[in-house]
Amino acid sequence: MKSRLFSGKWLLMLSAFALAGSSCGETEKTESVTAEITAAQMQGRDAARRFIHQDWSSFSKLSERLDSVDSMKKRTVSGKHPQATAAFDSTFISTVRTIRPELAKEIEREKNKH
Repeated sequence: MKSRLFSGKWLLMLSAFALAGSSCGETEKTESVTAEITAAQMQGRDAARRFIHQDWSSFSKLSERLDSVDSMKKRTVSGKHPQATAAFDSTFISTVRTIRPELAKEIEREKNKH
């Protein structure tokens, strides 16, 4: 009887360690995704700042310039997590909308064409 009780305690302790190990792995994964999303937001903001300060006397090359931003996004956002890509896009357009609302409207028109 004593040996069963003793082995039961060991099983309980091993289970606790296994659960602790799996939660640590989940925490690391969550932190990794959060870091990737934060980096994507910073990159989206930087891309928007560069985009905003270009010469916009004509919107005729808007499509080309948006393709350039998409290329940059593909290079900088790893694509492992769709949340990071969405964070880049959302931060990009909200930054443009805040600083140059008329440019944001043109971007939205262009995106709706496709």
